[in-house]
Amino acid sequence: RGGEAGAGMACVVVLLLLLFFAGLSAFSAFSLAAASVASPPLLFSPSAFASDHEQMLNRFKVYVYPLQPTHSRFDFRASAFDGLNVTAEEVFFRSLWESGFVTNNAEEADLFFLPVSVSAMAASLNVSVGRNMMMYVQRLRDAYPYWQRTLGADHVLVSCRGMKRDFARNVLELQKNSILLACAEFFDFGADWEFYPHKDLVMPAYKPRPLGFENAGFGGEDRPYLAFLLDSPGALPDAFDVLMEDAAFVSDLQKSDVFTQKMLSLSRFCVTFGHTGVGTNVVEGMRLGCVPVIISSGYLFGLPFQDIVDWQQFCLVVSLNQMSRLKSVLVNVPEDKYQGMQDAARAASSYLEWQSHPRPYDAFHLLMHELWLRRHTIRYKRRGAY
Repeated sequence: RGGEAGAGMACVVVLLLLLFFAGLSAFSAFSLAAASVASPPLLFSPSAFASDHEQMLNRFKVYVYPLQPTHSRFDFRASAFDGLNVTAEEVFFRSLWESGFVTNNAEEADLFFLPVSVSAMAASLNVSVGRNMMMYVQRLRDAYPYWQRTLGADHVLVSCRGMKRDFARNVLELQKNSILLACAEFFDFGADWEFYPHKDLVMPAYKPRPLGFENAGFGGEDRPYLAFLLDSPGALPDAFDVLMEDAAFVSDLQKSDVFTQKMLSLSRFCVTFGHTGVGTNVVEGMRLGCVPVIISSGYLFGLPFQDIVDWQQFCLVVSLNQMSRLKSVLVNVPEDKYQGMQDAARAASSYLEWQSHPRPYDAFHLLMHELWLRRHTIRYKRRGAY
């Protein structure tokens, strides 16, 4: 009987273990499914994004170096949303400063932010940006141990208009190693730029909405124009002139904000050129149901969040040498595909918009997500340390 009781007890234990692991498996499956459903659409990997994003919200810490008493620093005390000349770099810094990501303990920081405005420096100083950044980095080397640990690889700098090549050691490390946040509306990958897509990022553009359109809803479905030309090509002017003469196209050149807003609501496609970057009118057009079309002469580096957001679901890319056939390309997009892209563009516009108070999955939080993914760096040993 004792053997039978022992065998019975063993069966009960095994049964309880089976029920426990079955419940654990079901709970895990439910958690993954819930994360997948809760995560936003139009991403390459929604489940991986949801997992990374939750970790980012709970663990990500950024140390902001003390502000320098110069006119090239960010002024976070002034409202970042007043005036028409505010750039994304100012909006980002204010959003970061007021967020829970900033830490006063540099030892727990994942990344280090340099609170200097390269744009302000370029506009107001008589000496070169390169020389000023060289001296700034040297001050960081002298006062803190953090730059030397990674040669700047875990440091972040915002530079809306990029930085020209410079061979001074401090600037070279800044350009080659540090994370550069460029601005979409000024992005122009060329001879004067140092931009490395494996580490650097492009921030969505920022521009206050015109008066009377702050709460404008989605554009209507009655769209008499095939495409709205948001800017000039910079090349192939003859092909551009042909489009300008076509009644199916309308141009944004030297028009008012009110006109632009209206045309975004009346056009099926919004055409921009890769060399001009993805500006605010592209984002506003997406919000109003105008499907973006990018004319490019090569690989696109300047799409915000392009390694996590699937731009192919809501954006057409047309080669520059096919510009003469642009009308044919757009006319032949099947209606069901167009409707799907239009819906996706409206949904994706929320990822690219800056808010006065950051919201989940807006431009600020997706940018922080991208930075979180870039927090892993190599820390170099000091000379003589083994």
